[in-house]
Amino acid sequence: MLNDPKQENEVYVGIRDAAERLGVSLATIRRMTSRGDLRFYRFSSLGHRRFRMQDVEDARKIRYNLAA
Repeated sequence: MLNDPKQENEVYVGIRDAAERLGVSLATIRRMTSRGDLRFYRFSSLGHRRFRMQDVEDARKIRYNLAA
């Protein structure tokens, strides 16, 4: 988990959007973050996970063995 400030040109999504993009459940996303397979960020005091879209896309390519 990183608490870095948002970059202006970066796109972040919530856990539900990340799960839909990867075609997995919310529990799988949580496991992936616990294992370090998917990086997440927390920007608010509520502690919601946010995922950089590029990281989600990279995980999708690895998961489905897609060419870069």
